[in-house]
Amino acid sequence: MIKGGNNKRFLAVFIVSLLLIAGCSSSNGTANITNPYETQDASGVWLGYIGNAFVIGIITTDDNENYSGRFMGQYNESKVFTQFLTPDGSYLTQTPETAIYTGTLEECVWDTTGPDYYNKLPLQTLSILSSVSAKSVFGGPLFSSAVYNEQPYIPEQIQTGELILYYNTTYDLSPNVNNLSGQWEITNILTKGNTLILTITPDTAGTNGTTHISGSDTKGNQFDGTITIHVTPVPHNIYDVSLKMNNSIDLTGLVTYVLEETSAGEGISLPQKTLVIGATDKDKNYSLSGLANKKE
Repeated sequence: MIKGGNNKRFLAVFIVSLLLIAGCSSSNGTANITNPYETQDASGVWLGYIGNAFVIGIITTDDNENYSGRFMGQYNESKVFTQFLTPDGSYLTQTPETAIYTGTLEECVWDTTGPDYYNKLPLQTLSILSSVSAKSVFGGPLFSSAVYNEQPYIPEQIQTGELILYYNTTYDLSPNVNNLSGQWEITNILTKGNTLILTITPDTAGTNGTTHISGSDTKGNQFDGTITIHVTPVPHNIYDVSLKMNNSIDLTGLVTYVLEETSAGEGISLPQKTLVIGATDKDKNYSLSGLANKKE
């Protein structure tokens, strides 16, 4: 584990190494000035790891220059759910003349001693630096770094780790709200033994309209809201979700799904279609995040 001043030295060496690699791979000599490195579109649905947390993430952009990320994760050992997202007004951006993206993420960690889905623990900030190959790989060993500013709250998370994400082709599927329909189950959410059931109602009027989502967990929390296709700048297989928790707390975020996928070499195993949902309130005091399986 690398701490304190070592973090800064590690990042400095790492950044220089990536810049050199990217510069050499893009062109030779002064040609790099007249032939900038090709823009790498980071938008999409990605799955892999941020440190020791398995995540499925959604990266969006309005202008193809500034990117916002929302990653829903689950830790390998404790199975605790978490959520990483770009801060308000902050973006992931590509460094000129390279394929390197930099930015920050905030991790929302539940305070299970407070109100349910309460996130009043200070948001944990981590700095992201990663190479990107559009529609392929975001990061990877020796080509990424995810460094927490402080010691992580989750004991199994490491302060300096890697970010390794693989592109998921469900992002390019035609959006259809009815592909989300059914009952979805998130087990051990908040605390062990607590199960959240989300019900997404089919839209009988069509595939592009608004559909209803509702849910409740075994702790008595209630959710009710809507799902619509995310259409900026063009529609993809990602969806905007708006939920009211316990008739008083407004949560907004994103929803998508990924199909069954197994890749032993990358440590990824999804035995069935998985719904991915992440939402927070305006002040990020409350967070709903999870990976849901279809309830039979």
